[in-house]
Amino acid sequence: MAEEDDAEKQTIESVMGFSGFGKKAAMHFDVEKMFAETRRSAQEYTQSVAIKKGVETGGAEGVGEGGEMRSGDSSDDDDDIIGPPLPPGYGAGGSGSQPERSEEGESEEDDEEDNSDFLHSFPLSHEVKLEHGDKPVSALGMDPSGARVISGGYDYTVRLWDFAGMDSRLKSFRSITPCESHRICTLQYSITGDAILVASGSAQAKVLDRDGHNKMQCPKGWQYIIDMTNTKGHVSMINCACWHPKIKETFLTCSNDCTLRLWDVNEKEKQLNVIKGRDKKGRKSAISTCTFSKDGKMIAAGLVDGSIQLWKSSGPFTRSSLHQYTAHTPGTETSCITMSHDNQTLVSREVALKITIHYRKLRLFLFLKGD
Repeated sequence: MAEEDDAEKQTIESVMGFSGFGKKAAMHFDVEKMFAETRRSAQEYTQSVAIKKGVETGGAEGVGEGGEMRSGDSSDDDDDIIGPPLPPGYGAGGSGSQPERSEEGESEEDDEEDNSDFLHSFPLSHEVKLEHGDKPVSALGMDPSGARVISGGYDYTVRLWDFAGMDSRLKSFRSITPCESHRICTLQYSITGDAILVASGSAQAKVLDRDGHNKMQCPKGWQYIIDMTNTKGHVSMINCACWHPKIKETFLTCSNDCTLRLWDVNEKEKQLNVIKGRDKKGRKSAISTCTFSKDGKMIAAGLVDGSIQLWKSSGPFTRSSLHQYTAHTPGTETSCITMSHDNQTLVSREVALKITIHYRKLRLFLFLKGD
């Protein structure tokens, strides 16, 4: 009776489809067989790719048994290449081969080598690194004896460095903020080294003594006066300043108020002379840079209208003595101007910002001496 019940139960389970429920056997995998199939399929793929490549290029490469790549120029016939071909830039030496250098990478390395050669071409015997701060340095100056250096930057700070009193920490002996929240534009020692001229984004230049203490501050003009010759100082930010190369008390400043002004350290209330910057049509133009000639007899300035103009330092200042109105691109800033020691050549630099393009130009102008 029990046997009949078991037989009937098995018949019902087989009919319902769950006769093997709860008695599922474990699956067995033949690992060696799987690896052999994978190897064979990889060799077949490599062989097909090699045949296709040989047909397209007409090369002498062949495929041997087991998917071996054979070349007429290669002596290694025993190496098997398994899997797809190597990516571009890799040789046939396997995973340890290095990628080929692109032309762009080679050009960058060549530029780095050229820059390194250029830096090593300077006749340097010693070198130290002076840390001014976290922000860019915008002005540097060295006293005539070469014993001290002064630096100023976008952090509004001026630091004084003394090589004779400096220890291994290379720290500045004094740090000051002479112009509050204005970026430092110009730092220059006088010809005797006993005074420092400081120009910033403000309308007032300052003169410090050798140790950084305030000695003189230029007055600020009244901005509501139309005629700039009647103001006692600049009414807009100063762009550049420089000392007279022969007279230690005299210095020059230029500003966005379209004027150059001559100052005397002993005259703290008002400037000595005012020079108006004008374009070819007689309209006012801001002045971005200025300098003296090496003998101090000429004043040179770069204007925003793109012109370079020169005046005699002794006057008169109504019109420029020499000028080149097409020296630079109109509306751009001439960031630097200087004259040669023989006062025959003038060099200026234009910094033009056009959206994302930043370029610099060097222009030479020759001026013949008059009688």
